[in-house]
Amino acid sequence: QIDCADASDESYCDPENDPNAPVRCNANNCTLPDCFCSNDGTQIPGQLKPEETPQMIILTFDDAVNNENWEIYQKIFASNRTNANGCPMSTTFFLSHEYTNYRHVQKLWNDGHEIAIHSITHKQPELWWTFNATMEDWFDEFAGMANIVNRFAGIPLDELRGTRVPFLRVGWNTQFIMSLDSYTTHQWSPRDLIHPFGRSLLITESLIDVMDLVRDVRRDRFPGRGK
Repeated sequence: QIDCADASDESYCDPENDPNAPVRCNANNCTLPDCFCSNDGTQIPGQLKPEETPQMIILTFDDAVNNENWEIYQKIFASNRTNANGCPMSTTFFLSHEYTNYRHVQKLWNDGHEIAIHSITHKQPELWWTFNATMEDWFDEFAGMANIVNRFAGIPLDELRGTRVPFLRVGWNTQFIMSLDSYTTHQWSPRDLIHPFGRSLLITESLIDVMDLVRDVRRDRFPGRGK
């Protein structure tokens, strides 16, 4: 159900009067390394200059892992390729069920890669995930996929902590309630270049503008969950 002018499904359309809304970030009690206030998501923690900031390269893959892409992954993650500290390169594979070879998934996890959840069906149309998927749909797609990976790849459920929504179409509070009530601790469905952030504090209007958050606005608190 869409209740508000911004096309969201919130109980209170005015965030200032919503009793479930998260509090605004206060720099006096939000300090590194546990907390950092950023108005638009682009400020660098520790007041570092861009040229002094270590570069973070985040490498992820979506959808099925199978014989069609297995050789490509073996070439990308060859043993002679390492991080600057000498540790092996690793990535996160966000899995959907169709066409996935779970023997390959098990091998990737044993090699130190993170395995995360991208739904069972990767259902179309895109906007179904934002406007039509029910709470039951979210649990079926994500908790269901986690159980499939657990059964066929032998990966413990508590190791499957990440999610990415198909087509990056975030599902409002319904999705975040699902993550709060299940195994997941972070979701990575970005259309933006910003620093990762937690979901226990209020998202500012400036950050909403940067992220084009018409698909992603949430006003409730989801402590322990991050983007």
